[in-house]
Amino acid sequence: MLASLFLFANLGLISGFALASWQLSPWFLSLPFLMLIKRRRYFKLIIIFILFASLAMWRYEVYQINLQVESLIKYNGNKVILRGQVIEEIDPGGNSQRLSFKAYYLNNQKVSGLVLVVLPKYPEYKYGTQLEISGNLESPQNFSEFRYDRYLARYGIYSTMSFPKVKNIGTVNNLYSFLLRIKARAYDTINRAIPEPEAGLGTALLLGYKGTLNKEEKASFSCCGLSHIIAISGSHLTLLSVLAFDFLLALGVSRRRSFWPVIIFLWLYTILTGLQASALRSAVMSTLVLWGERNGRRDAGGRLLVFAASLMLLFNPFLLRDDLGFQLSFLAMIALIYFCPLGEKIVGRGEVKGILIMTVASQLLTWPIFAYNFGTFSVIAPLANLVVVWIFAWLLPALLLATSLAVIWPALQVLWFAPSYFMLHYVVGTGNWLATWPKACLNLEISWQAVIIYYIILILAYLLLNKKLKH
Repeated sequence: MLASLFLFANLGLISGFALASWQLSPWFLSLPFLMLIKRRRYFKLIIIFILFASLAMWRYEVYQINLQVESLIKYNGNKVILRGQVIEEIDPGGNSQRLSFKAYYLNNQKVSGLVLVVLPKYPEYKYGTQLEISGNLESPQNFSEFRYDRYLARYGIYSTMSFPKVKNIGTVNNLYSFLLRIKARAYDTINRAIPEPEAGLGTALLLGYKGTLNKEEKASFSCCGLSHIIAISGSHLTLLSVLAFDFLLALGVSRRRSFWPVIIFLWLYTILTGLQASALRSAVMSTLVLWGERNGRRDAGGRLLVFAASLMLLFNPFLLRDDLGFQLSFLAMIALIYFCPLGEKIVGRGEVKGILIMTVASQLLTWPIFAYNFGTFSVIAPLANLVVVWIFAWLLPALLLATSLAVIWPALQVLWFAPSYFMLHYVVGTGNWLATWPKACLNLEISWQAVIIYYIILILAYLLLNKKLKH
């Protein structure tokens, strides 16, 4: 009963955040009471569901108010002088720098707010750099149908500055800046040892950078349904946790005593790669799974997924509507937990079948989101994943090992990176080749109403098929 109460509490939180995000009527919360007509034993569960949904709606409103109070939105449209510091790592890719800038003073008056500052590529600025910035403070401008204002608002940014005058006034050093210097050294090491575009893919895979892969490769990967391999996700953390456990076991550390070092390693890696939604979800779920194994219990993947979602939304309620990575990551996990076992019942098990089932299941769950946001549909995704995904289990460890060895013995860096280079070359070349196939990617635009209808039909089809296969 406690497990059911916990599940309904988390489902209530997610439902409440959904109602608040899309500004739906709270009367939707009365719908679960329809279950009481025939099944009164669910009364407690429905009450818990509604209470936590109401809590989520309250949390959403408070979070939104607090962000706007701390923002600089009332100064938008004016020329100002800001003093503050860069509070996030800057992606080294692209032709410009995009700084998350925390302002402490505006025209010599104390303020508190975030600004997205766009600057030329050089001189480069780092996390912790203190700056004085003079320019026009503007509201984010939406383009096409993309709500850029919502995209930035999910992290409390309601103001932008483009190419202002900048004066460097100091640097703050702390543990995080030290860790970022280690990451920057790894980035430089990979770029010295491997040519482009393989280096861009390598730094994206290992270090989580989004802008290091050039536009041509990004377009090819998107067309082939391979974009997921360059996002830090569950496959990264699962593989890294296995490697970390194996390394500690080789040193004579028991698996039980390895628990905390592995957890710390996974979270450090998640933080260093930018706390992407997919990585954060994976870190939460990996921690819970490893904790359960350490204490001799296994929790259902679906319950862990729901808990991870509600926990992330409690910290940032805007993720559900405005973070595409959050949406795709959880949909892909739903496919893995629920649809893949169904696929195995239909076509059987096997390594090749497993990759195809996983690809088709993920595509069934995620293609409407891609089509709605980007107007595309990858026809060739199952084949592309079949010929590329298998190499990931070898590529990530090879990159990690080569980077570590190259830092210790830089004179042999070409030798250390040779295996990684050939695997990266294979991935890039295969992606580019498959993207040239006729009809590999189709233009497909759908409305949000069509997205909702599709998911309703998909859920009903899953329930009916699952029920049929059980008998």
